[in-house]
Amino acid sequence: DLMQELRAFWLAGRLTRSSPENLDKLDAVLPGCKADTWTLHLNDHLKARVQDALRPILAAWTGFKPETLKPTAIYGFRLYRQGSALYTHVDRMATHAISAILEGWPHDYRVCPADDL
Repeated sequence: DLMQELRAFWLAGRLTRSSPENLDKLDAVLPGCKADTWTLHLNDHLKARVQDALRPILAAWTGFKPETLKPTAIYGFRLYRQGSALYTHVDRMATHAISAILEGWPHDYRVCPADDL
């Protein structure tokens, strides 16, 4: 299943293939001076699997037809190291009209529309 494949990818690469995000020190959402965050980017296969899995869920949730939803970004895994802070924020409407966050193992996910923030 997808979550098992993502978990295996995470476990295999979190320590060897993740890289620091090097964010702007004064970023309003995730300031580099207050966050030690790293990213493990997904490969194309996993990006496609995540898009395929989320498209019908997001379509049902928003009332749009699945074929009308256009994926714009999949960031992969973000690692928040000890002491990191992520501030409450609203995503960019131009690219994040509908956002989804996969979190927890093995099966939790959460979706949050920008309008609800």
